[in-house]
Amino acid sequence: MVLFTTKMRDLGWPSLPGLLGGAQTIEGRRSDPAIDDDWAEVLATLTNDDYASTGDAITTDAAYEVTFRFLVIQFDRRGLEYLGDVINRLSATASEDNAREVAEDWRDALSGT
Repeated sequence: MVLFTTKMRDLGWPSLPGLLGGAQTIEGRRSDPAIDDDWAEVLATLTNDDYASTGDAITTDAAYEVTFRFLVIQFDRRGLEYLGDVINRLSATASEDNAREVAEDWRDALSGT
């Protein structure tokens, strides 16, 4: 998720609402089809060691949906409007308040709430 969010910011999506609009799935397709290619490029940079260690692996489509839900939570619940702010929150260390909130938001994204 961090790699994808960073990539999208670097590609010129500074606005979280703008990215969410392009990344939403409508009738099985992304509003902006290029986002599928960007997601695939990020996944291609990962190795099995990056994601297949616990037996709790999910499909790449499910991972995309969880990432999308997490970003929606950042906008709706945390009031973030810029991808840079999301990336900063994701970089929080365990001792920072943001880390607790990020963990809570991630759990909610995984559970679909």
